[in-house]
Amino acid sequence: MDTTTLSSTARQMWDTRPLRAREAPIAGVCTGFARRYQVDVALVRAAFIGATVLGGLGLVAYIAGIFVLPKESDQPYGTRVEREARPRSC
Repeated sequence: MDTTTLSSTARQMWDTRPLRAREAPIAGVCTGFARRYQVDVALVRAAFIGATVLGGLGLVAYIAGIFVLPKESDQPYGTRVEREARPRSC
């Protein structure tokens, strides 16, 4: 794989990462993932709990998500992604 392609793919993944939800029970990590990937939040929570019970990686990933994922702003969800996806005029 070309390094240019790899860096552009990594940049796109970083720009479209989930946003932590403001109105969530703890820190909004699970709700952010559920909204971003359009799955039920109960499935995401179950995956984090299962990963925690089966080795502790779920708890580590959740704590990392608190620090890495940005908090949702007052804008509706998806506004940041839609704004960057629009073609820019000169």
